Amino acid sequence: WLAVTLWANRVAPRRSASSPVFLVMFRFLFVRFRADRWYWGAILLVRNLILSFVPVTTPDDSHAQMVLLSTVLLVGLAPQAALWPWKSNELNVVDMTLVCLAITTVAFLAVGG
Repeated sequence: WLAVTLWANRVAPRRSASSPVFLVMFRFLFVRFRADRWYWGAILLVRNLILSFVPVTTPDDSHAQMVLLSTVLLVGLAPQAALWPWKSNELNVVDMTLVCLAITTVAFLAVGG
């Protein structure tokens, strides 16, 4: 699945102009983001895949999991703040706020747990 979506992102600039069917098939990757940030759907998929592997990589070390979760979220937050990929400003603000809240929650759990 990831390979197909990454391929679709790679060929999107060429295929979108010549094949309207391509855009319909992969609409879920492109429709939510600005036209000049068409690749952001693939970035979110990769980020979420990495987040899902965090508990698998360190199953017995909850502090390492918290550090890895925070790191992945922070690394994803920086380009999001710089690129502003969502179509509306409100969606950008909401997404960044939710990521910051997730990072804050993980930090509080690390201190308290």
